[in-house]
Amino acid sequence: MKQRHSIYTAVCAGILLTAPILTAVTGVQAAEANQASTSSLVSSASSSQAAQSTSSSSVSQSSISSSQSTAKVAQSSAPSASTASAKETTTVTAPLKTDYQAAITAGANQILGGDYQSAWGALAIVQAGIKLTDSQKEAYRAVLKADVESMISDDRFTPTDLERTAIGVTAIGDDATNFDGINLIAKITENIKKTGINGQIYAIVALSMKDYGTEANQTIDDMIQVLLKAQNQAGGWSFGGSKSDLDITGMAMTALGMHRDQAGVQTAMDRATAMLKTTFLKDTGGFLIPSAFSKIENANSIAMTIMGLMANDVDPATIVGDNGANPISRLLAFQKADGQFRWVFDSDMGALAMSTEQSVYALDQYQFMKAGKGSIYNFKTAAPVDPVDPTDPTDPTDPTDPTDPTDPVDPVDPVDPTDPVEPITPTNPTTTVDATLVNKSLSATIAPVKDMVATEIKNGQFTGSDVIFGAARTNQLSKVQIKTLYNQMLVESKAGNISRPNDIARVILNLQAMGINPTEFAGRNLVNELYQTKDVTKQGTYMTATILLALVSGHYQAPTNAQFTVKDLVQYLVTEADDYGNAGWGYETDGVFIKDLDTTAIATIALKTTVATAQTYPLTDQLISETNELLKNSTAYIQSAQMTDGGFGYAGATTSNSNSTAMAIVALSTMGIDANTVKNGGDSALAALLKFQGNDGIFKADYSTSMAMGQALLAMKAYQLNAAGQGSVYDFVANPATPFYPAKVPDTITNPVPVPKKGIDQTKTAPLTIPGTTDDGNSGSTDVGFLPQTGVKTAVASSVIGLVLVVGTLGVLRKKSVKEA
Repeated sequence: MKQRHSIYTAVCAGILLTAPILTAVTGVQAAEANQASTSSLVSSASSSQAAQSTSSSSVSQSSISSSQSTAKVAQSSAPSASTASAKETTTVTAPLKTDYQAAITAGANQILGGDYQSAWGALAIVQAGIKLTDSQKEAYRAVLKADVESMISDDRFTPTDLERTAIGVTAIGDDATNFDGINLIAKITENIKKTGINGQIYAIVALSMKDYGTEANQTIDDMIQVLLKAQNQAGGWSFGGSKSDLDITGMAMTALGMHRDQAGVQTAMDRATAMLKTTFLKDTGGFLIPSAFSKIENANSIAMTIMGLMANDVDPATIVGDNGANPISRLLAFQKADGQFRWVFDSDMGALAMSTEQSVYALDQYQFMKAGKGSIYNFKTAAPVDPVDPTDPTDPTDPTDPTDPTDPVDPVDPVDPTDPVEPITPTNPTTTVDATLVNKSLSATIAPVKDMVATEIKNGQFTGSDVIFGAARTNQLSKVQIKTLYNQMLVESKAGNISRPNDIARVILNLQAMGINPTEFAGRNLVNELYQTKDVTKQGTYMTATILLALVSGHYQAPTNAQFTVKDLVQYLVTEADDYGNAGWGYETDGVFIKDLDTTAIATIALKTTVATAQTYPLTDQLISETNELLKNSTAYIQSAQMTDGGFGYAGATTSNSNSTAMAIVALSTMGIDANTVKNGGDSALAALLKFQGNDGIFKADYSTSMAMGQALLAMKAYQLNAAGQGSVYDFVANPATPFYPAKVPDTITNPVPVPKKGIDQTKTAPLTIPGTTDDGNSGSTDVGFLPQTGVKTAVASSVIGLVLVVGTLGVLRKKSVKEA
């Protein structure tokens, strides 16, 4: 149960990006900008802020979402709030959906039918009026207990973790003051000073669910004053900077709405309501504040905005646009036939489990408002909705991890280092102790990675998965798994879900990590398709870096009809860094440029990997010189951002997280720096990362354990490659994966050794395969050896091939005869 829960952590916090980051992101993802990984608290965290860290493991894959700042996720670009894409505008021509009650039932049963449980899911189900059976309640209780036990074993009681758990505990009817031997309420009040805006918001929510006494009430009052002071001039709130964010504003209003009788609260609520109405999109009925984190609408942000409006007694359905479109009808339009809610309107990519939870409990709140029942978070005296018998979904869909995270964790106004230190001289770690610890850590990930990969396969939505990428790079995928993943990716391709540049880039990286040629994917040359994409640099820094990595990872050359070149992307990143003092990258808020570690890390990795293969691309000496100077500065910034515990965190955060720490290690390793020597008075960066790993082998995360696991795997692989002097973990020519051929090899082999594409692995070896079935179930091919791809004349190659085939055939016949004998 604990492992299942770890696969999906319902928290999107002030979130990568981010993804979103993240979701997005990036994640953030199908989102296109910086998103940093968020606090584990917020299932309701700013989806627009996510994505990054992805930190990207696929590129990161980062982040993150925000940076998905719990992982920054980059989102697809849209011109502006007033000019939604043509694809989105056309969607309102269909009849508007209005049956929110049917949507609640379908969504709640989808959550209930999944094989994961979370605090947010419990809230959504219970307040939908569905009565949990004893076994269902026990399943949720077990997950929440696992959360508490994890806090105790790590001796790490973060407010967001405590608040999320307290909300779930209260939702299932248990006592948050005495749950598994812990007084969650007391722990929240004791640790409240260690959090940022997400933790401040949900402290008010968690402590207001019931009457918890004087100390809790004082904390509520204190946090209300903090939020009132944090409201910006426009009337909204954000995780950093002065530009309002839909998710954070909606969440802040939800918390403040429970205390509108306090001085200053109603005025703040009215100002926030006025601001939100200015972000309404008449053509769709949704809301949008274009930013570096999110340039398109998403269900999470709409759900949180709706929550905020209802907290001020504003019926969202009364805000009407073209053809009767309103926020409720728009949110309902995101729902699929199976009850899930998409994150992005026309795509099944991203954290559908999270968007489903947030959408359902937002609709729960709408149902509460229509019935005059107050807040869904009020468990003091409000009578529950009459329970109905749950219906079993016919084909429940499991949650997926965002490519790009979506909400940053508890950020505060970031402070850039004023005197960045010089980067450490690259060294190669050689101590056996360090190598042993990393190997031990990798060994501990085998079991949980197997479970996570199985979940990804079951979900079927993993084209940009961090854990798949990390598992592949650390050789933890079997041929059976690779074949299954490949086949399901074919389904995604046929469904049109691999078409946007960020999606194509992630697929290229994942395919290469699995040993599959992305230039021959289901009749598609994904590399050429990516090169032929227009306006690539409008995807944001994080995704531009990801796209650059996808192209240079295989040393891929641009076709004659390319819309851009590798040189163009390098020049773009170099130019973008000017806004950040030529010492990193980040995001812009109201004209203020804020450096961010996850975005800086992924851009540093991309540029260094490119410069290392500069002979493949026509980069000028001047551009290479400018890039190297920038890399020197960005590396210094990364090192200066290290916290005293040895880890790294999101922009402005006061605590480190595994996602950002992993991304920093990948960047440092790519730059040739030993992450085990980078310290700031405490543990090394490598030691700090390993401390995030629990006894179950899983790396703890604020946003997604699957993303955290994938990025940690990538960091350890990058560390090992640097120790061996083998360059970037993203260079598949220098560090190739074992080739895998999805299609069955024909009985007559006319050309067993594939002809290499220009610039792709021309000096490496390719496995020779013959028809057969391996023990691992990869029917159709059996590896029998390797043949050089260069320096061998055709005649010699043919002779060698014939000899190998003869020997292989004789071997098979001999085994057969022995077996028959």
